[in-house]
Amino acid sequence: MVVSVGIGLDTAERLAGALPPSVTWLGVDMPEVVELRATLLPGDRARVFPASITEPDWAEQLLPLTGERRNVGR
Repeated sequence: MVVSVGIGLDTAERLAGALPPSVTWLGVDMPEVVELRATLLPGDRARVFPASITEPDWAEQLLPLTGERRNVGR
């Protein structure tokens, strides 16, 4: 699992062929950036979550997205 904090417009596509399909790529960024990503990169592999890393519970908010992998932390 990869968690890209402040993902912006970064994509996993630059690693095409290097990452197995079993790798989950999560992104975290401000809500405005997440909206822009959805418009500009509709087919990107990353699952992007709107959150501010300045909020104390941002990492815990990712837990529902991690499935069985519960070792997400700061």
